[in-house]
Amino acid sequence: MSGRGFEAKAQLRRLIVRMGLLSAVLVGCAVLTAGVASAYAAAPHEPDPNPPVWPFVVGAVAAVAVVAIWQVRRRP
Repeated sequence: MSGRGFEAKAQLRRLIVRMGLLSAVLVGCAVLTAGVASAYAAAPHEPDPNPPVWPFVVGAVAAVAVVAIWQVRRRP
C-alpha cells in the first residue's frame, strides 16, 4: 500500500475524532440547556431557578473521560 493510503486513513481518523468531540460538546450543551429549561418550567414563580449543578458536572466529566479513553485506545 502506498503512503497516500495511510495518510488518508490518518486524516479520516482525525476527522472522526474531531466530529465525535464536537458532537459530545453539542450534546452536553443540549442537555444542560434542557435541564435549566425544565427546572424553570417546574417552578415558574421563582425569580431565579437554581437547578442542582452536580448531575451536569458528573455527566460532563463522564463524557470527557469516555472520549479521552476512547481516543487513547484508538491510537495506532
